[in-house]
Amino acid sequence: MSENSSSKLKDLIESKEDSAMQISNRHSPLNLDGATTDLGNAENRTNHMKKRQVDGFVYRLSILLLVFIAAAKLHAEDSKIADLVWSELPNIPNEVGVAGPFVGTHGDSLLVAGGANFPLPVWETNKEWLDDVFVLRRNGSGFAWKRIGQLPRKLAYGCAVSLDNGVLCIGGCDSSNHYREVFLIQIAPDGDSFSITDYPPLPEPFAYGTAAILGGVVYVVGGQTTGDLASATCSVWALDLKTGSDSRVPKGWKQLPEMPAPSRAFHLLIADEKHEGGTLLLLSGRRQTGDGSMEFLRDTWKYSPRKNLWTRCADAPSCCMAGTGLSVSEGEALIFGGADGSLFHQSDALKDDHPGFPKTAYSYNLKSNEWGHAGSLPRNHVTTSAVWWENSIVIPSGEIRPRVRTSAVLRGFPKGKGEVESNQ
Repeated sequence: MSENSSSKLKDLIESKEDSAMQISNRHSPLNLDGATTDLGNAENRTNHMKKRQVDGFVYRLSILLLVFIAAAKLHAEDSKIADLVWSELPNIPNEVGVAGPFVGTHGDSLLVAGGANFPLPVWETNKEWLDDVFVLRRNGSGFAWKRIGQLPRKLAYGCAVSLDNGVLCIGGCDSSNHYREVFLIQIAPDGDSFSITDYPPLPEPFAYGTAAILGGVVYVVGGQTTGDLASATCSVWALDLKTGSDSRVPKGWKQLPEMPAPSRAFHLLIADEKHEGGTLLLLSGRRQTGDGSMEFLRDTWKYSPRKNLWTRCADAPSCCMAGTGLSVSEGEALIFGGADGSLFHQSDALKDDHPGFPKTAYSYNLKSNEWGHAGSLPRNHVTTSAVWWENSIVIPSGEIRPRVRTSAVLRGFPKGKGEVESNQ
């Protein structure tokens, strides 16, 4: 529970104690002047003591009940999506599933492209990179996937940003190289084909990082330049989509001052278009320290492009590296799971006995700088992306425990509602 919530609870308890004391005092042997009444003989004193014991028990019980009610009330206030109801869309047409795909939306289509997985049996095979381009569209009263082609190369662990005119795919890697390439995938209106337009490449190779769009500018933060976690950076790159002589392809990436936080990969970056004129929220991830050990990060930062200012925020309740998140209203973000690192070094020993990544979802309020619990997920899909599609939250495929992917596609709605409003 947050510090502010604890303060609220304390105030509620104190006020309820006053109320309970007033109730208890109605039965105490005090007159209106506060003087003790004459108890008379020993029998009266004995009866009075028994009565006080009963009153004391009732008083303590009332306090416990009031504390429980107050705590439940505050928990309900903190858990703003505790009633989020999850269902599933059709599985992607890869029975194993993929991690690190490009995920985005264009027109009526949901795009899942590229990615990587371990063919079955997963503990006896090597990782494979993929180039499939899948789209999900409405099909009558339901939905159906279709493979509509392949990427220029097998690619995974880049970033994707959904634009009005397509899905911008940034960087990525395969088993040998990290790439600088940036390209726009535009899906045909009928969903049967797509085209690719090259955009200005990043100044440096990039994978395992994050990207988001805010105010017509695409931001790329952190990530690795090689397959070694030690290559993770603090870099911040910006691509202003409003530049460019033909108004289609922007001029190039601009380097911004580095974020004043440790270098990292597998972190989250969430854009809130409305909060304080536009805010980026960066959190969690992992990095390699100077002595070569792994550090699992919980720190949270917000960036105001308008002020060019990074501000340290309250730490996340736990590490949620490689998780997914979205802005759901002004100043309110939801974090859907992620890996907390608790079993990171035991994966090879546990293998299929690994319980999977934690299913806890969190909410973060940028206005109050408070974290809260936001219910549980049916499964925790990491190394994928959450997007808005068909007025719902969609999390396609991803990794559910080390080496193990899922082909399932999660879809979330607030309880009692058929749709949710995006803040993007």
